[in-house]
Amino acid sequence: MFSWRLVLAPPEALETVVIHELAHLRVFGHGPRFWALVASRRPDHVVWRRWLRTHSLELHGALIDAETVAVIPGLESSTG
Repeated sequence: MFSWRLVLAPPEALETVVIHELAHLRVFGHGPRFWALVASRRPDHVVWRRWLRTHSLELHGALIDAETVAVIPGLESSTG
């Protein structure tokens, strides 16, 4: 399952996640064969995996205020 927050990431990061997940249809686990398959489709996957790790908190925190407002009645009047 993909997080909707991936739409906030660069397209290359999203593509890396998709390739990663599709590679699991061919190879179970994260062994050398798996990473070779990922690299055959996305040679710069290491760069984008690093980007995702570096920005994961930003992505997970995205729109948190809007989500909080949506689920907590009356909160919209206290936010600026």
